Amino acid sequence: MENRVFARADVNTRAVEEMLDTFNAIKTAPRALKILKGGEPVLSLSFAPYSAAEPMYLYSLSKPYASIACGICIDEGLLSPDTKMCELFADKMPPTLTEGLKKLTLADLLTMRCGHGRCALEDVRWADDALKTFFAFPMQFEPGTTFVYSTAATCVAAAAAERVTGRKLTDLLEEKLFSVLGVKTPEWRSARDGTCLGGTGLLVDIETETRFLQMLLQKGVYNGKRVVSEEYLRLATSRITETYKDHPSKDWSSGYGFQFWQNGRGGFRGDGAYGQIGFVLPEEDTVLAFYGESTDAVAEFNAVNKMLDGLYAPGEHDVCALERRCAELYAPEKREPAPEAEAEFGFEPNGLDIRGGKLAVRGGRACVTLYTDVGTRAFVCGEGEFIRSSTSLRGFDSTQVPSDPKLNSEMPFEVYGAYTYENGKYTLTLRKADTCHTQYWTFDLAEGVLNVATRLGNLCVKEFRFKK
Repeated sequence: MENRVFARADVNTRAVEEMLDTFNAIKTAPRALKILKGGEPVLSLSFAPYSAAEPMYLYSLSKPYASIACGICIDEGLLSPDTKMCELFADKMPPTLTEGLKKLTLADLLTMRCGHGRCALEDVRWADDALKTFFAFPMQFEPGTTFVYSTAATCVAAAAAERVTGRKLTDLLEEKLFSVLGVKTPEWRSARDGTCLGGTGLLVDIETETRFLQMLLQKGVYNGKRVVSEEYLRLATSRITETYKDHPSKDWSSGYGFQFWQNGRGGFRGDGAYGQIGFVLPEEDTVLAFYGESTDAVAEFNAVNKMLDGLYAPGEHDVCALERRCAELYAPEKREPAPEAEAEFGFEPNGLDIRGGKLAVRGGRACVTLYTDVGTRAFVCGEGEFIRSSTSLRGFDSTQVPSDPKLNSEMPFEVYGAYTYENGKYTLTLRKADTCHTQYWTFDLAEGVLNVATRLGNLCVKEFRFKK
C-alpha cells in the first residue's frame, strides 16, 4: 500500500489542514503535493485513489520544460533569443511575409509577445499543418511589444528546438534532462499533424516535477551535472515583460520571463490550467509541486501561500490526521444499498457517436458498456470503493476534440470508478488517472436518461436520452 503522507518533524500539520479546509471551501480538489527544502523532503501528500507515482497531464506546467529545451539549444549555439522564425521556418511561412513575421523571434514566442490578439492553440492543434497555421494567424500587435498568453507560441518555440537538433523534444530532453534527473522519459502529446504540443502536452508524475524544480533552484545543476546554463536560467526566470498590471493578485501582475511567471512572494513558477503549480522559491530554498483540479487559481495560490507561511510555525504535528484526510477525502458517501440491475439501451443521435450501451449492477460492481462507431468500450466501478480500469472514449477527455473526422483516434485512459445509489438513480464517479478531471454519470433508468457532469473541462454531450 502506498505511503500517502510524509511530514517532517518540524512541520505544523495544522497549517496543512487549514489549506485543505480552504481547498474544500473554494472547490479545489487536491491530488498530490510535494515540498522540498534544501533538496530534502519536507511534506508530501497523495489523495486516494490517486497515486503519487502516476503521470498526469500538466497543461501549461509543461511550458518550463519547453523553455529548458530552448535554453539547452541556446547554450549549444543552435538557437539564440534573436533567432528569426521567418528564417528558421522559411518553408512554413505564407507566400507573402508581413512585417510582423519578418520581426518575430524566439524571444517573442518565449515571452508571450508573438503579436497575436489571442492564443491560437485550438487553430494549431487540429490543423493539417500546425506551423503553417500559426504563422498565417493574423497579428494584432508588433511582435515583442504586447503580452498575450499563448500556448500556441510555446508549441512553436518547442518546434524550433526540434528543428535545430533534428530530434523530438522528448528525445532531446531524455539525454539532456530526464536522464540527469534519474527519471523515466515521459509522454509528450502531439497536435494532429505530429507537432509536439510543447505548451501543454506533457505528462509527468509529481516526483519528476519536484526534481525538475530542484534543478531550477540549483541554477541548472542536478546531482552535480549541469542541465542548462545559469546564464540562461537567470534570463528565463527574470521579469522580462509586464503581465496583467491591474490584476489584484501579485502572482499574476509581477511579470513573465521565458515561460516562467514571477511569484508574488518571490521566486518564479510554472503553472497549468485547472490549478497545477510548480513553485521555485530561492530565498526560502524551497520548491513546491501541486497537482489538482481548481475552479479559482487565485484563491488556490492564496491558500498555498498561507500554508507556506505557517508551515514551520509552532503548532500541531499530527500525521495521523493528515493520513485520514488523504485516505478519506474522496471516499464515496455511504448511501442506501444499490439493488442489482441490468438495463440495455440505445441512444438518440449525439456528438460522440455513442449508439447505445448497457449498465449491469451486481455483486458490488457496476459495469458500463458502450457501443460506439469504433467498437465496444467498457469500464467498471465499485460500490463504495474505487476500482481502476482502462478504456477509451472520444470526447470524454478535455484535452481532446472529438468532432474532427480526420482525427480518427481515441485517447486511451485509466479511470478510477465508484458508484452509489439513491432515489432510484445510480451515480458513477469517474476520476481520470492521467488528467486532473472528474466526471459524474447518473443513470436514471426510470426516466430513460444518462446525465454526464464534469467539475471542469470540456464535454461535448452532457445528456444522453434513451431511444423509445
